[in-house]
Amino acid sequence: MWLHDYIVAHTGEDGAFYLQIAKHIAQGQGVTFDGISPTTGVHWGWVLLLAGWLRLFGGDFDTAAALYFVCLFIAAGLAGLSIGGRNGALAAVFLVLLLGSRGQWLMETHLLVFAMAAFYLIPSPLSAFAVTFVRVDLLLFILTISLLLRKPRLFIGALGAAIATFSLNYYTDGHLLSVSGTIKAGYGWNDWSAIWENIR
Repeated sequence: MWLHDYIVAHTGEDGAFYLQIAKHIAQGQGVTFDGISPTTGVHWGWVLLLAGWLRLFGGDFDTAAALYFVCLFIAAGLAGLSIGGRNGALAAVFLVLLLGSRGQWLMETHLLVFAMAAFYLIPSPLSAFAVTFVRVDLLLFILTISLLLRKPRLFIGALGAAIATFSLNYYTDGHLLSVSGTIKAGYGWNDWSAIWENIR
C-alpha cells in the first residue's frame, strides 16, 4: 500500500522503535523492543495510545495507518480552529505536515501539540497531566506556568503524571528513571527495512 511505503520513507528511527514496541504491547508481550528484554525508553502517553490503536485494528497496519492520518489531520484542524479560527486550522494542519516531513511521523510530537493546545485552551490539572504524561521532561515547564499563573493545582496534575511515569518505569524494569536508548544501543541498524518487515 502506498501509505505504508510513505510512512516507511518519512519516519525516523525513533518512530520505528515506537511502532515496534507498541506492536509488542498490542500483542500482549509487554513493553519490549525485541520481544525478550523490557524497555522503558518510551514516552508512556504516546506508546500506550499507539499500542491501543494497533490493537483496535487487530494488527492491520495499513488500515491503522490510514485512519491515523485521517484522525491526525482532523484533530489538528479542530485544535487550530478552536485557537485561531480558519487561519489557526490551516496553520495547525501545516504544522502537522511540516513535522511529518521532518521524520516525525509516529512520534509523540503530534500528541504533544494537541496536549499543549488543550493546556492553552483549558489550563487545568487534567490538561497539565496530559502534557506531562506525553513528555515527562515538561514537568518543570508546567511548574513555571503554575507559578506564573498562581495555580498550584496545575503542578499537582503534572506531578501526578510524573509519578505515573516513574511508577510504570519501575514496574517495567525495576528503575524509576527511563533507560531510553539502552536497548537501542544493541542494534545499531542503519537499514530500518528489517523493523518494518517485522511490523507488517
